[in-house]
Amino acid sequence: MTSFIRCRLLLLIMLISAGFVGSVRSQSPDGPRRPLLREIRELREQFARRALDSGRVLAEQYAKALAGVETQAAESDDYETALAAQQRRQTIADNYLNRDLDSSNSIVLKPADAKITGAVSLEKSENTLAFLRTSGSSAMWDLFKLPPGNYTVNIICGVGWLDEFPAGGKSGNELEFGEVTSLTGSDTTRLGLTLEYTGGWNEYKTFTIGDIKLSRNNARLAIRSNITHGTGSLMRLKEIRLTPAPPSVNPPDKEVIAAALAELEEIRKTHQWRIKELEQPLLKAYLAKLTTLGDELIAKHDEDGAEAVMAESRRVYESFGRSTRLTRAPTGGLSTAGLQEVRGVTFVEDPTNSGDRFLVTTGGEKFSVKLMAVSCPSPNPEDQSLNKFHERYFNITTVDSATIGRQAKDFTAAFLKDRPLKLFTRWQKDRTGSVLATVLSADFGDFGGILVDNGLAAVMEPTSKNPAQLKTEAGTRDILKQREADAKAKPVPPGAWAFTGEIKTAP
Repeated sequence: MTSFIRCRLLLLIMLISAGFVGSVRSQSPDGPRRPLLREIRELREQFARRALDSGRVLAEQYAKALAGVETQAAESDDYETALAAQQRRQTIADNYLNRDLDSSNSIVLKPADAKITGAVSLEKSENTLAFLRTSGSSAMWDLFKLPPGNYTVNIICGVGWLDEFPAGGKSGNELEFGEVTSLTGSDTTRLGLTLEYTGGWNEYKTFTIGDIKLSRNNARLAIRSNITHGTGSLMRLKEIRLTPAPPSVNPPDKEVIAAALAELEEIRKTHQWRIKELEQPLLKAYLAKLTTLGDELIAKHDEDGAEAVMAESRRVYESFGRSTRLTRAPTGGLSTAGLQEVRGVTFVEDPTNSGDRFLVTTGGEKFSVKLMAVSCPSPNPEDQSLNKFHERYFNITTVDSATIGRQAKDFTAAFLKDRPLKLFTRWQKDRTGSVLATVLSADFGDFGGILVDNGLAAVMEPTSKNPAQLKTEAGTRDILKQREADAKAKPVPPGAWAFTGEIKTAP
């Protein structure tokens, strides 16, 4: 059987598997939209990790077959087939990149299954164990039919801020985890952990505390508070996960691997260079037409069309490994009509910033800007009025709204830092004194639209009583609503749309 036939067979198997997973995850589009429970999201994530892990061997076989197809196609100057095989291999690699995959025989110690002693209580609503700061309090689990071996222990828990310890500092509370046994001479390991502030009792962080060796099929494992300081709560324990430690294997021959990779890299560079050489004249002609079309649309104040042209230009540049900063963003159009342009604006980092409200400086003057036409959730859970609006808009919970608010704040800081910006504003201020403005840059266009693309901002309805301004705001709203619809239609919706409970089948 040739490599090409094997590749097609493996592709057919993966497509069938993907269809099965998609059918399991799909739900009727006509059904009611309800907020997705945290427990369901966690189960879904666990299922996704295990599904990827179970298919790893098949994926590796498929990738090897694709590598063979790529080599044969390059040798026969079939660059289109070679490039397609290379891109498919990259897609497979991306599925496993930065994923915390669990082995199929991982052991999860759940709060509901624990036997508790001392100042420990089961919080059923959160499915956690609440530990008070009392030495000797413990939770125990009895395990049966246990595969002996070495396991890496991860503890998932939340630690709130304590008065005597500043946020971000160590709390000084120590835990001990290990096997409980009365056998004399047994080789038992005790793992210790010093807790750290995680951002709140419901903000869970994973702590890896080391490896433990289990030598029997039945075992009792326990976590107990060892040394405590102060009074009050210690932590909320979400789960303890024991993952089989990878076996020690002989290292591969680095020289053989390096030689093979170097040969593959030369083949890839050669056929990529030939492809670019053949398509370069067509690329230049296509980009010239796009530039002309973009200029015409900007002159007509057609921001929607100009944004589409910019996106197409960016796609072409990216396909050839060029920087997207070479594409031009429209500066005219509906979002800037009737507004004063302010150049030489710089983003200023400040703890009071949020996703849609932040400090800027221009001409030596520093002031706060509030983005027009969009609204981001507040990173502060206590901001009830703002968060309730976003809970209804995105159909998410209060906790999820605050999470999206923090993501929007971090996204804005990372995206706007060190970029040359300009404002379009009427110098009107909101109730907090922030200047209402549209923020743009030559390389990405309207920043409010970027937040909408990433599911980090809601699109606001027009509020102006001036007919001309109302028309401008309505046009901007329509453009942003289309960008929002495109974001929601993605197989994996971004930002807040991933929390709504809507599950889409991958194409």
